[in-house]
Amino acid sequence: MAIVNLTRNGKFAEKKNVSVAAASFTSSDVSTTDGYELFKLPADCVITSVITYASVAGQTGLTMDLGFSEGGVELGANVDVDDTAVKGGALATALATGTGQTVYVSPDAAPTAGTFHVMVEYIEYTRGNGEYAEYSAS
Repeated sequence: MAIVNLTRNGKFAEKKNVSVAAASFTSSDVSTTDGYELFKLPADCVITSVITYASVAGQTGLTMDLGFSEGGVELGANVDVDDTAVKGGALATALATGTGQTVYVSPDAAPTAGTFHVMVEYIEYTRGNGEYAEYSAS
């Protein structure tokens, strides 16, 4: 019997205990120090970890803040993205999203180089394990 991977089936997906929201962007996507919207987290979930990774490093000394508003730092302050090391966020404790939160990234300088990835792991505590939720696979 062949093993079939259905993790990216674009119809209905079985809800697991932990979910991950991820966004990738380049220096040309974020041309100023203004906040850049990455994604929206659902209501009634708890954020358990944040990971940042620059697959192409930003310019020397480039850092970014991650938070729930432009310039917010709830998920990480001054995260170094001038190298290609994988970094855990500065999340000191789990955070609840309440009615939902939009995650923004705000660089300390206009990026001139780099490809960046942000991943936020969260638990939707009002959804049961095994429940089906519709999503869009992109």
